[in-house]
Order: sequence, then C-alpha cells, then structure tokens
Amino acid sequence: MLAAIIDNNKGGKAMAEGAGLSSMGVSYLELLSLSRFKAFWDPRLLGTELLEGISTDTRSLEPGDLFVALKGENFNGEDFAFSALEKGAKAAIVSLEFYQSRKDSGKLNANRLIGVEDTLFSLGELARTLRIKSKAKVIAITGSVAKTTVKELIYSIFSCQYPGGVVGTTGNFNNLIGLPLSVFKLGSDTTHLILEMGANHFGEIARLTQIAEPDLGIITKVERAHLEFFGDKNGVARAKGELFLGMEKIDSIKVLNVSDPFLKGMEIGIGRRFTFGQGAVGADLRLVKRGQLPDGQELFFESDYLEGGSLKVTSSLLGYHNGENILAACAAALAYGVSQEAILKGVAEVEPLNGRGKTFEQDGIYIIDDSYNANPGSMEGALMALMERPGTQKSAVLGDMLELGEKSPKYHLDLGRRCAAYGIKNLYLTGDYAGYVEEGALEGGMEKEQVFIFDEGGEAIRKALQKGSRGEFLLIKGSHGSGLGAHLQQILKAKNAL
Repeated sequence: MLAAIIDNNKGGKAMAEGAGLSSMGVSYLELLSLSRFKAFWDPRLLGTELLEGISTDTRSLEPGDLFVALKGENFNGEDFAFSALEKGAKAAIVSLEFYQSRKDSGKLNANRLIGVEDTLFSLGELARTLRIKSKAKVIAITGSVAKTTVKELIYSIFSCQYPGGVVGTTGNFNNLIGLPLSVFKLGSDTTHLILEMGANHFGEIARLTQIAEPDLGIITKVERAHLEFFGDKNGVARAKGELFLGMEKIDSIKVLNVSDPFLKGMEIGIGRRFTFGQGAVGADLRLVKRGQLPDGQELFFESDYLEGGSLKVTSSLLGYHNGENILAACAAALAYGVSQEAILKGVAEVEPLNGRGKTFEQDGIYIIDDSYNANPGSMEGALMALMERPGTQKSAVLGDMLELGEKSPKYHLDLGRRCAAYGIKNLYLTGDYAGYVEEGALEGGMEKEQVFIFDEGGEAIRKALQKGSRGEFLLIKGSHGSGLGAHLQQILKAKNAL
C-alpha cells in the first residue's frame, strides 16, 4: 500500500447547529494538511470532497464523517474503527501502531485508516484548524464553580444580540474531548462560539486555550476544587490563569472577578482587562444591591460602561451564588459591547438547569436538585440559597466532595458545622466522608436524631422524601462521583411510573 505522509507539527459526535461543518467548505485533505500533526494514509483515500462531520462515537456517527478513535481507561475506540468504516465513515483516525498492523492486512476498509501518533492530540488539532478557518469569535469560560451556569447565561445574552449565529458547549463538554466536539458545531453562519473549559491537572486549560484561541475569556471564581492535583487555591488560580496567559491576540478581552483575592492581581498577559465584583471599588462592573423576588431575584449594577451608569437585572435563578454568576455573565457581555437590551432579555430567559439548582415539587416536597457537582465553595452557595427559600422546614441530602486531597476530612467537618449553623432540619448523608459531616454537625449543635447516614445515595434520598413534611425544601448535592443525580432520576422515574 502507498502511504501519504504529512508532517505539519514542526515548530461523541458533535451535533450540528445552524449550517454545520459541511457548510464551511473545508475538504478532508485540506483539514488534515493544515492540522499540526503527522499523519499516514493511502494517498488515494482523500480528494477534494468536503468535510461532512467529525465523530468519536459510532452510535451517533453519520455517513461521511471522519471517525477519531480515542482511548480511555474503560474504552478503546480502535475496537470500533472498522465498525465506523462499515457505517460509512469517510476514514478512521487511529494510532500509528494500529495503522501499521492493519494497513496491509487485506481486511475490508483497511485502506481507509489514517495513522497518527496521538489521536487525542489530533482531535484537538482538527478542532483548532476548523476554529482558525471559521470567522466566528470565541468566548471561553473557566473557573472552579458555575462554569456551566455562566456559559448558559452568556449563550442566552449573545443569542439575543446575534440571533441564529451563536453555538455553544453542550452540557459540560469542557475537557480535552468535549471542547473539540463543541468546536465541531461550527458552521458558515456561526458568529460566536461559547465554550466552557474545565481541568483537574495543570496544563489542561493551556491546551484547551491553544485549541480554541478565544477572543474573550472569563474566570468566574477560584474555590477549593481538585486539590488532590492542584494542592491549594493558589494552585487552582494558577491552573485557571492558563486561560489568560494563553490568549495571545493583542485585542483579546480578559474578564476577571476582582472580588476574589486569588484573581484580583492575576497576570493577564496581552490584551484588555475588564473587571467585575460585588461592590468592588474601581471594578468596571459592580453589583451594588440584590433583592429577593417571589420567583427569583433582582440585581442592581453600576458601571461607567452602562447608559446612565446603572442597570437593574431580573432573573429566575435563585441564591447569592447565582447573583455572582449573573454578574459574571453580564460583565463578559458588557466588555464585548453587547447591548443592555440583550443583557436584560438574555438573563431573564435563563432558567435553572437539571442538577444545578432546578427546583420542582414531588409529593408535596420541594426538591432543589444541585446534584451535578460539589466543592466547599459551591456547597456554601447552595446552603445559602436553601436558607433563602420561604418557611422553616429545610433539609439536605449530601454526598462527598471529591478530589480535595489530604484536607478532605477537615472540609467535610466544616460542612457539617455550616449545616448546623444554618439550622438545617435534617441531614441525610452518604459517602466515605459522611461520618466527618455528621461529626461536624453534632459539634455545631444538631441532635443525633437529625442526622442519618446511608451506605447508598438512593437510600438517603428515599428516606428524606419519606420523612419530609409537606412544603419542606430538600437540597440534594454532592460531587458528580457520588451519583446522587442518577439516584434522584431513578427514584423520580419509578415514582412517576406508578
């Protein structure tokens, strides 16, 4: 078999929105030629046919897609490479080892394999090439908390300003696989791409920034998250700061929260600095007052960038922490030059997401589903939001806060103490650190009969629903690994099926 070699490295299926990748007029050959990785393939394979799409999952693959075989702890995409080709993939990008061992095998479709040194790096480079080819502006959001909520707010605001031209990260597609898949949603009609960036190791935000080349970046807040890898909040700040340092366009905009001491003096590198904060003197956008509404909250902003110097924003998102999230999104929009009308409309249209504070009634109990993830900062915000709800009957089902390193026991003790200080009615605990939360709650003044520990999250939720009083508010929160969100959905599905 002949082999074509291109070396430009010297020096899930992304569902299309709008016109999609095929509208960008990029051929498979051009895409591979411009991307910065060495690739080997049969030169007869690729011509001038236009790219249809890129997929990492044979379950959602469409005929004509370029399939990228990724490897993980529990899967190997190369096991499905030939299945992808049988389903009509244009070609399959696989490891060089796999390519070398199969290219001359005589197996059907072996001539449609493309060998590369690192399929994950290649996935990112394909996304980077398409981002460069696109005329869209890129907005990137990172931070220890609220990335998805702030992303949804920015997406809504920008969609009001640029209707039909905005695409964004689906769910929490924010890592080295998810972000490229989000980039693959680009089309010829895309004006703005809103991306979320997450990381639990140093260097990951830097790589994501390299792929996305953002025009505007925002860091929401630094909290104790992934301390097992970052060490402390200084390490978290350094990891998040990779976003700003990686944005090298002279006209880039860097938006940061100066109410956060770990961000206030952060080095931003090249570009324009735009600041926001809660009552922060000298910040470009300041939150000066917050008021509760029966079905949400109203926020009062001040800024020299606002017409008349002030603005009142109304939202259905509850809680002090969501006030911070709305402030962050409005700062990004204002820094970019979005109109105040679009800001007001965009914020008003965003509702709480599943797993991120959505509230609903079940058997007379109001469940606050904040189960997607947790760290000490987001736990505090969720407890504060719970206490702002009407009435006195407020309980919580809490799972572990994971990846906090050697200080995990301390943070869970503190969580128990905070629950007691807030006057939580009953605590239903699950996870390896439940005993520490119980200890802290008892130290803080809760009675033994108010605290329950369960081996499994589903048991904790069922008990809370069984013991809860009509009109009671029940917070459900824990790290994603605790599985509380999945347990909740299973319980609700079973109940609603009766």
